[in-house]
Amino acid sequence: MQVPDMTNLDQLAQQNRLHFPPDLEAQFQDYYFNNFLWINRIGLAVGLAMWSLFGIIDRYALPQSYQGTWLVRFGLVVPIILLSIFISYQPVYRRWMRATTILVTLSAGLGVIAFVRMSLPGEVGYYYYIYGLTVILMFLFTIPGAQFIDVVWVSLLLLACAPLAYMFHSEYLRNPMSNVVLGVTGAFLVTLAIVGMVGRYFYELSIRRNFIQRIIIVKEEEQVNALLLNVLPASIAERLKRGEEVADFYPAVSVLFADIVNFTPLSMRLTAAQVVHLLNHVFSIFDELTEQYTLEKIKTIGDAYMVVSGLPVPRPDHAEVLADLALDIQQAVAALKEEGIENLMLRIGIHTGPAVAGVIGWRKFAYDLWGDTINTASRMESHGLPGRIQVSQEYYELLKDRYRFEARGEIEVKGKGKMCTYLLLGRLPVDT
Repeated sequence: MQVPDMTNLDQLAQQNRLHFPPDLEAQFQDYYFNNFLWINRIGLAVGLAMWSLFGIIDRYALPQSYQGTWLVRFGLVVPIILLSIFISYQPVYRRWMRATTILVTLSAGLGVIAFVRMSLPGEVGYYYYIYGLTVILMFLFTIPGAQFIDVVWVSLLLLACAPLAYMFHSEYLRNPMSNVVLGVTGAFLVTLAIVGMVGRYFYELSIRRNFIQRIIIVKEEEQVNALLLNVLPASIAERLKRGEEVADFYPAVSVLFADIVNFTPLSMRLTAAQVVHLLNHVFSIFDELTEQYTLEKIKTIGDAYMVVSGLPVPRPDHAEVLADLALDIQQAVAALKEEGIENLMLRIGIHTGPAVAGVIGWRKFAYDLWGDTINTASRMESHGLPGRIQVSQEYYELLKDRYRFEARGEIEVKGKGKMCTYLLLGRLPVDT
């Protein structure tokens, strides 16, 4: 089923019609049933209790004709309500709640009219039982199940049938006062019906608008979550939503930095739009490769790109998978040259070791890494060679049996002194 976009949902939330497009209407009916079934069931149970207790009043209000009313009350209407309550616990009730609610209301309303018709002059019920329709109408107006259009036609039908209760009571109709009583009774019932139908309309309208607002909230939460997952790993986002402080130590991760060589003079030759377009194009390719290897992009800093392997979920192959990513990035940049896109060259640096990861800030927060491992990886990149992948001694030791390296020898690294580094060339062939 399709859900309208946010604009259409906002329009639907403002409409005054009690109907949605077909797919959305089907979802609403499911929502209505799931959320109001228990109220419908309680309403039927309370209605059964009240209807049955009035049988005691029959004995005194209709002392001469109560046998006939009991036949209708307990022989017809009570079984219908009991059957409705029983069916409400069956799966089929999802399709029959509306029809069942109408049936119960009509049987009870017509039953009240039948009581008056069967009563005799002089009995209390002969004069006052017609007001039982007010209880039936209030039941119809308040119980979930029947929809507004049902409330309208059932109310009008019961009001139209009400005069039948006195149609054959000629001695009652010959009394001038009876016409006044009938007029007042009719006016009272019609007023009640109008007020009840108006109230039911706005009640259902509010339910439908609440349903739309719930969908809007869900869609907005999905959009927020999607944005959050673009900034944070899924597991970290979940922890933040639970209010947890995110600060973790990882004993073994691998970190990659990639930087575009001579980007500053290149950016001076391009317009602002061209610079943004170029970086977006290049880094989008890197993003796809990072996602393909299920690694975590941490951030971009100007024209530098940072990726980590081995967190937030530790993995034993963190060094190996990052080497594959670095080689693929190298190939992707070479492919861009063949496409005629700027003569780009990358410096890539990789190091492995322990790291601390966490989320800092409460506005524009970021998931970041700290520790000597990150600093060393950054130095591997900044002290690297254009178009090459430079790695540390520690990283080389992890992969020397599976990848080809070229020893670069000792180089002077800012803040680290002399370090022995290697250039990653590719994967060694697998022995067969």
